[in-house]
Amino acid sequence: MTTANVIADKMTTACSNEPSAPHYDTYWRLNTYHNTSRRALRRGLEDKGFTVRPDIRKAELIEVQQRLDRGLLSYEDKRISNAELSRFVRDRRLPLPVASTRKAMVATLLGADEAARFEKFGDLPPELRERVYRFYMGSLPERLFCPMQPPVARACKLLRREALPVFHALVTFELRFYFVHDKYQAGDDISKAELRPCFQTSQFLDSMRKGGGGAEVRLDSIAIYVMEGSMRDMLLNTGQVVAWFAYRALRTAQKLQFDRMQVRRGKNLVSRVERGQKGFLFKGPDESVFSLDNIYKLRKGLERAFLSTYTKYGN
Repeated sequence: MTTANVIADKMTTACSNEPSAPHYDTYWRLNTYHNTSRRALRRGLEDKGFTVRPDIRKAELIEVQQRLDRGLLSYEDKRISNAELSRFVRDRRLPLPVASTRKAMVATLLGADEAARFEKFGDLPPELRERVYRFYMGSLPERLFCPMQPPVARACKLLRREALPVFHALVTFELRFYFVHDKYQAGDDISKAELRPCFQTSQFLDSMRKGGGGAEVRLDSIAIYVMEGSMRDMLLNTGQVVAWFAYRALRTAQKLQFDRMQVRRGKNLVSRVERGQKGFLFKGPDESVFSLDNIYKLRKGLERAFLSTYTKYGN
């Protein structure tokens, strides 16, 4: 009997399936809508007031939806008059097409949208750039699993130094640690077991160690999943969720919050987690976010709490 089976008999966790937060380098990309049906796309646009012709292809529906996702107008929307299209062209100081037909004006505006550039971003005041970062980061998923840096932070050292603290403050970062059961059988003492980070979590923690933009990386919010599985599971990031805890650093109260679980030994486990972590994370009023050292302390505290609550496999 594995750890997952043992502890699954003793708890109903807040999340019984594999965690599924967007991760790596896909979270910031446009939705491709490959798994969305043509009917659903059409209905979604009609609900927004669009008039959609009956024979429209799925690729065209996706193109319209992606423009909306980018915050752009769909110029083929019948609610936009020819006079408005002509005004858009003039206001943007674009050359008027020779034939001022609706089709020609739409083509001119679409071409200008795709060629748009803003090359004076670095000339903006830092306070205004921060507002742009916050607006951009606000469009990303609220929870991410071991993500790469967003594209804006890869442009240059200045933007990385300014954008990463905003990214680290607004996103909840999901980390996964494993009890690997390959060498254990029912009844074995698990006191020497170790809660180990999966490969992706190790890489993310290593990126924190190297720092972002020259400064120590600190996170406002993290979610730690305790997983169980084989070494293969740990490498492939699969396996069974044993429990998960969501932590947020509150700058004013300086305390931790985490999701409670419905467990037979839950009171013992929760009290041990609380007791083991109380008061050691934040040493002063200025230290109110999670550093790499804090995260390793959390991991060790969870490890001790679990191993003292569930001492043997199959027991």
